[in-house]
Amino acid sequence: MTQLKERIEFITVSLETCSFIEQVSNYEKKDFISKLLKILPLIYLKASLLKLPKCNFEETPERFVTEYDYERIRLSVAELLEASDDFLTVYTSDMQLSETPVYITVSELLADVYQEIKDYVLCCQYNDEEVQNDALNVCLSGFYEHWGQKLLSVMQALHNVYYCIDED
Repeated sequence: MTQLKERIEFITVSLETCSFIEQVSNYEKKDFISKLLKILPLIYLKASLLKLPKCNFEETPERFVTEYDYERIRLSVAELLEASDDFLTVYTSDMQLSETPVYITVSELLADVYQEIKDYVLCCQYNDEEVQNDALNVCLSGFYEHWGQKLLSVMQALHNVYYCIDED
């Protein structure tokens, strides 16, 4: 029963996060970052509490987020963050192949996380527990493999930006 509660909490926070990110143009930079710094750790926590379920089907669940949707989110976040979008990171596979610092963007990493959780949220709209289960498997596998680290990188970059913004 606890796992069901944790799944419900994860879908709830995922839905709230996606809805918030989709409304990026309605926020000022500092307010947007402030809210992200509160909600993104919840996504991380709720994902980390879930156990990876076994898949019911051989084929992966439907993906809903299109390239257009992804780019719309990425560009909207980049436009709001402006110069604060770029940051240096050491937590990327590209860093192992580079002798110079690697720049990445909050907007791209946030769009990556958005895509993963939005696809899961939309699969959960089906009234089919097996589809929901497999969608959770895909989402959590992605969390373990890549988007969990991206989420942490976004939080670190936003923390640095938020606490360096002038109070003017």
